[in-house]
Amino acid sequence: MSGNAPKILIVVGIVLVVLFVAGVGIGANGGLPGLSVEGVLGAFGSLMPSPPVAIADVSASPGSCLDAAVQRVIVPSLGQCVLTVGPADATVRTLALTSNSALRVRMTVSPTDGKTMTVTDNLPRAPQPAPPGGTPPPTNRLELDIFGRGGTLIIDQCLPASGSACVIDVS
Repeated sequence: MSGNAPKILIVVGIVLVVLFVAGVGIGANGGLPGLSVEGVLGAFGSLMPSPPVAIADVSASPGSCLDAAVQRVIVPSLGQCVLTVGPADATVRTLALTSNSALRVRMTVSPTDGKTMTVTDNLPRAPQPAPPGGTPPPTNRLELDIFGRGGTLIIDQCLPASGSACVIDVS
C-alpha cells in the first residue's frame, strides 16, 4: 500500500463523523420540512418497478361498475365509478388502466393522506418516445402509482367515442 492510505482513511472517517452529526442534528429537530418517504420514493420510483395493485384490494361504488372476475371497470358516460384501493405491504403499487376503444376520462386520485391529484386524459394517448434501449409505452394504457396506505380513484366525465359507457381494463 502507498503512504496515502492512512490519509484516505482519515478523510473517510471525518466525512462519516460529519454525516453522523448532521443526521443526529436533523433527527433531533424533527427531520427536514417537506421531506417524506413518499417524496423520496417518488424521486427514485423509476429505478425500481412497482408491483401491481391486486384486484382483491380494490372495491367499487357502485359495486356494479367493477367486474373483478375480468378486471374491468364500466363507467356510464354520465356516471362515475369510485374505486377504493385498500392498504398493502408494498410502499408503492401500480394501477394500470387500459382501454381498447377511444375515450376521454377524468380521474381523481386521493391517497389516504388527502393530497388529491386529478388526471384528465385521452386513451389512446399520443405516442410517447421510447426510453433509451427500450420500446415505446403503449398508447392505450395509463399507469397510476398508489401508495401502500391505499386511496380512492374516482373515474367520471367519461366520454366514449362510441357507445354509452367507457370500458376500462384494470391490472
